[in-house]
Amino acid sequence: MFRPVGRKYGTSQVRLLAHPNATRLFEEVQRRLPGVQSLRPDFSATSLQPRFPVGEAYYRVGDTLRGTTPILISTINPGWRTTSDLIHFLVAMDAVGRLPVNEVYAVLSHFPPSVQNLALVAKLLAGYQRDTKSPKGVHLWLTEYSGEGAFAGRETLSAESVGRSIIHGHSTFSLPWRSLPVSSSNEFAHTLFGSDPLFSPQFLLAFPDSIGSARALARTAFARDREPEQRVFPLRLKYKKSGSIRGVEGPTDLPGNHAAFYALEMDDPELILKVGRALKDAGIHSLILAMIHPTFLAVPDDTLERENPFDALVTTDSIEAPNPRESARIFSPDRTRVVSVAPMIVRAIEDCILEHKRG
Repeated sequence: MFRPVGRKYGTSQVRLLAHPNATRLFEEVQRRLPGVQSLRPDFSATSLQPRFPVGEAYYRVGDTLRGTTPILISTINPGWRTTSDLIHFLVAMDAVGRLPVNEVYAVLSHFPPSVQNLALVAKLLAGYQRDTKSPKGVHLWLTEYSGEGAFAGRETLSAESVGRSIIHGHSTFSLPWRSLPVSSSNEFAHTLFGSDPLFSPQFLLAFPDSIGSARALARTAFARDREPEQRVFPLRLKYKKSGSIRGVEGPTDLPGNHAAFYALEMDDPELILKVGRALKDAGIHSLILAMIHPTFLAVPDDTLERENPFDALVTTDSIEAPNPRESARIFSPDRTRVVSVAPMIVRAIEDCILEHKRG
């Protein structure tokens, strides 16, 4: 699934770094890689040091990473925390990248679906690669997210792939990156299409920005089917003349009454509610909400809590706050499945960075 990125290192050379944005995920990755040393640098706001003469802030990491290959496990939480998390992540990468290390890997379990955000991160990290003491460069790993269509098939992020309208001027950069495909992972597919009758939908419904991901999920879950992608059906939004959303339009001839509404991420509870209502009105008896990133939980809106048309939730732990396992206000625990993205991250580390893979 994952192709090597540059040279590989022994476990004694690799360091897992904890970032406060993703403490739970770091601990799960750490538990699954017992042979790799881990560090918890003080990346808190109180540890920022002033730098003269311009007063620029930075983290003091120390020399414990000298000659190693650090892997920073982090996430960019949704909602009001996005800007703060982006800033603290970039300052942490700056601190690590300025040390005499081999290479720096940044693993983000969630990234806001914005080309502008990705352009900012890519440009700054590419700048660290150019200006710091890291001779081998910086690598960016992102879990699957709905903004990556603009970069499909690319192995580097560049000024050309992001768009000069965002970068402005004649700035250029190049940054190696990888997408970790959650939808085609066995963990997510087997959870959504498991032995429990409640979690065994007959088909998937998705909006255009999630169709490709939904088809990848169908290929994994229905590998024995001759044409598994035929289990995926598109949805379309209907708009009023004013531009507001009037409703949801989908196929009328569905192959069953047990379905899953699949989305990479959505942060509009009202829209999720409209989708659920429309599908139930179309005759679907059992409906699962399946989202890679449960960003809607970060919205202080009780719309879904008051009127929830979905029978169950399948999601991941890609965001740190709020904890998706605490979604009981909308779904009861027996109707919630939270898949950890840690196994996929661990496999990527073993396949791409460590010299010795698992037996």
